[in-house]
Amino acid sequence: MNVWMPDFWQLNIELSLLLAAILSARYLMRRTTRNYNAYLLWLSVPAAVLFSALATNVQFSQPPAPAVSNLVQAYVVVPAAAATDWAAFGQLWLWVAIALIGRLVWQHRQLRAQLRAITTPMPIEINAQYPVIGIDQPEFSPAVYGFIKPRIYFPVHLLQKLSRDQIALIIEHEEHHIKQQHLWLNLAWDVLVCLLWFNPFVYWSRRSFRHDQELYCDYLVLHEDRGRKQQSYGHALLSTVAATHSVSLLCSWKSINHLEERIMNIKQSASPLSKLLMAFFGLVIIAVSSIYAVSAHEPEQGAKQVKRIVKKMHDDGAHKEIELRLNDKTFVQKGDQKMIMENGVSRPMSEQEMAEFEREMQAVDKNTQMNFSGGPMHKEIRIMRGSEGDMSEFDIEMDAHSKELMAGDMQQIEIEMIRSEHEIDHVERALNQAINELEAAKAADLLSAKEVRKARKQLEKSKAQLAKDRANMQQSMQQAQAELKRARAELEAKRKQAH
Repeated sequence: MNVWMPDFWQLNIELSLLLAAILSARYLMRRTTRNYNAYLLWLSVPAAVLFSALATNVQFSQPPAPAVSNLVQAYVVVPAAAATDWAAFGQLWLWVAIALIGRLVWQHRQLRAQLRAITTPMPIEINAQYPVIGIDQPEFSPAVYGFIKPRIYFPVHLLQKLSRDQIALIIEHEEHHIKQQHLWLNLAWDVLVCLLWFNPFVYWSRRSFRHDQELYCDYLVLHEDRGRKQQSYGHALLSTVAATHSVSLLCSWKSINHLEERIMNIKQSASPLSKLLMAFFGLVIIAVSSIYAVSAHEPEQGAKQVKRIVKKMHDDGAHKEIELRLNDKTFVQKGDQKMIMENGVSRPMSEQEMAEFEREMQAVDKNTQMNFSGGPMHKEIRIMRGSEGDMSEFDIEMDAHSKELMAGDMQQIEIEMIRSEHEIDHVERALNQAINELEAAKAADLLSAKEVRKARKQLEKSKAQLAKDRANMQQSMQQAQAELKRARAELEAKRKQAH
């Protein structure tokens, strides 16, 4: 859980900033234009998420960060930074989220059962695009429910209070809820509340979104013929909202505590200024969200990060024991066994993780320039370890490399030793230079004494590790010389036997 919880928390922060921007823009629109229909602002949520995802995938050129040489980096051995322990919060979040989702499922089951219990035949025929179900509940508001097969639920007692035109307007309002997929959108908000139960912006945004969708459906009903319909529509609002209540899981005709705003919104049409402001705020929200997403994913300039930490406990060619720490992952190789450590538990590497491990180890070898594979010594030892039972294959290998074996092979090993010594000396000089740079930075007050001591300690550890590597290299070269002598002796013996 420690692996993905930081990303989850970062996503929560980004979503909170996006919702805060929308709520602020919504408030400014309502105050400046006196137009309460800000429903289209919510379209900036998926648009901002999409643009942010695209923006973070764009590769921008960056100046190289000041860092110690790669040769030094491969040898720096430091304890991994203590990661924030997300386990406790992760467990709490998970159990609360499961409980809330379970409650949401239970509420929908209860609502379906309640609707089945109060349904009654409609006494009059209503012309509608979707099935209209009568309900015998005096305090129930007209509403829509049904994700796969949506239905309009209409209280039969309202038939006596409303005219045919008013009933048709209410039905049209509910039909727009279905066409706009508000049931699914409201369900998505409910699930988001269950997942981000600790985030107050999600609660405020869900309530504002549901209010704005009611205003938007009012607008869709009235925008074609506002003059003829608005008086009848306003009377229908006053007649039904005051005498009914809504259910939070439904797309309900009644909007709690917002009757005055709905009446005001009916009286005035959307002005060009309100449309321009809505477009402006939407573009600003998308742009700011994209910029924030890019900046949040950019690495900090000048940050000193140790990406990989390698410890070679044992390596005699036949048996390897290697530990590679790559950011928050720890790879362990013991012989042919390759494991990965996560949260104190080991498991076998997957194919993808094994490829990542091999790629990082190759990068370490490349950085230190101490990869001898492919040289004559490697070929000679490979011959020595070849199948002794297959004489034809052995003879082919022997003929292919006989000139290399007979032409100054011992001198070649000595050349390799000298070259390796030079490269180790180069790394040692780089370490000493880094120490001098630290002292200069300390003298110029660019680094504190504590930072200098810490960095110097790391570099001293690297020098100690370098000395061990020098000794191991010399020992490996001596073993290679001995193996080469034995291989040459075996080749000569087999050549004599063959003849």
